Amino acid sequence: MFPHVNLYRVVLLLVLVGGAAWVLWIHPQMIAAKQIRNWAIVQAYVGFLESHHQTYGEFPLRLADAVPDTVAKRAAWLSSHDAYGNPLHYTSDGRQFLIASYGRDGIRDDGPYARDVGEFSRTDAPCRDLDTDTAYSSDGVVQRCGK
Repeated sequence: MFPHVNLYRVVLLLVLVGGAAWVLWIHPQMIAAKQIRNWAIVQAYVGFLESHHQTYGEFPLRLADAVPDTVAKRAAWLSSHDAYGNPLHYTSDGRQFLIASYGRDGIRDDGPYARDVGEFSRTDAPCRDLDTDTAYSSDGVVQRCGK
């Protein structure tokens, strides 16, 4: 008698299923993929830093100085940005270094990193927050989301 009523129910059901899929599966996968990409970027810079250290016997004082002349898309690497488009934060005294992405919000998380307290402070649980910092020091992994 009213065929449009069934159409409304089907559309409503599709919207509810789609919303549930977004909340329960798609969005968390997108967060994880972005964090993995961000970790890969930090690790690439760590490789540049370790190579520089092997060649010159010290870590550079500026992150851009670690980027080799032979790397593809060197200009992009020289900008030293994370996966969220924020600048990476780098400190070094030549003997050790700390490189950090402050996450999507670009604001450093509360609490010290491992180099600040002299011991590791790992975060191995999967993150649900794109604003979580990712950091690495010459002492090893100090903070990252587990994948």
